[in-house]
Amino acid sequence: MAGGRSSRMRNTTSLSLHKALAPIFGIPLIELNLLYAYVYGYRQAWVSVAATEQQLLTHLDRLKKLYRNKLGLIIQIIVEEIPLGTIGAAQFVDIGDDDVLVLNVDNLLNLDLSVLENSHISSRAVMTIASHYESFSIPFGQLVVEEGEVVDYLEKPKQRILVSSGTYILGPKARSIVSQNYPEQRIDIPGLSKDLIALGDKVHSFLHQSIWSDINDKDTLERVRESEKWPLIDKIQDLIREVV
Repeated sequence: MAGGRSSRMRNTTSLSLHKALAPIFGIPLIELNLLYAYVYGYRQAWVSVAATEQQLLTHLDRLKKLYRNKLGLIIQIIVEEIPLGTIGAAQFVDIGDDDVLVLNVDNLLNLDLSVLENSHISSRAVMTIASHYESFSIPFGQLVVEEGEVVDYLEKPKQRILVSSGTYILGPKARSIVSQNYPEQRIDIPGLSKDLIALGDKVHSFLHQSIWSDINDKDTLERVRESEKWPLIDKIQDLIREVV
């Protein structure tokens, strides 16, 4: 999914281009994610892009030809004339009754996608959300109170909560809900999750401990660039050398 307007990235950096084109380890994010899926056996990809993002569309047109000829990776572009949210473009993925892997272009993940896929299948869920724990600092003092009496005072404590890793597998029913209930309309993952739960369908959480980064602004972009290499980068760099 690359249909967003990349406003946070553009507002906090000198980059005028879409975040999908922001280089990490010398490779644009869009290519890192496409080749990440390729490493785990995916040979067909749909990329959602806003109609206004001409630079990104031009880049993808070039990749389509290059990746198909050199790697056998077929890329189809979904042009969003109106914003479709974080999952609305799934209605245009024509893949029959097969499951669909969804990646957000501003995420980098080191998860074995075959393990995620197998967990989804064995769970018999209509949708699976990759999830992990993140720690957050509360900027205030937390009071622990029992019957009006303060029994503890925690100064700016950290809380560890389960969050979405921005990576999903959608079964055919989940995709049909998007296409039937939100035809050419905006729908985000939280809304789809709530719709499925309300229908009594199973939404599975796949807990992992893999390296994950959300790259949306100047701080996160610089932090990832300065970090140790993404574990899959050597394989992806080898693939890029094959196609250039």
